[in-house]
Amino acid sequence: GFKVFAFDHAGFGLRAEEPVPSYTVWVDDLCAVFGFLSSRDETPVLAGNSMGALLSVAAAARLGSARLALFSPGFEGGSSFTLLYRLKALG
Repeated sequence: GFKVFAFDHAGFGLRAEEPVPSYTVWVDDLCAVFGFLSSRDETPVLAGNSMGALLSVAAAARLGSARLALFSPGFEGGSSFTLLYRLKALG
């Protein structure tokens, strides 16, 4: 079986009122959650859909290694993500 740990990013859900000055706030949060789970002898897998997939890639790059499950990562971006945003997300 699997355990799932989901949280709200700043600016979304129960944290909707928190400011998001940069996408790095989301990456910081994701790295903190990864560290918390790793410290509990868990073996986390960063999983993300769309924007969450891009954030997972950025967090994995910062962490040095991580298992990833990416769903519709939006690397092409279309009208959803600007080229600058996609480049920043990838590091």
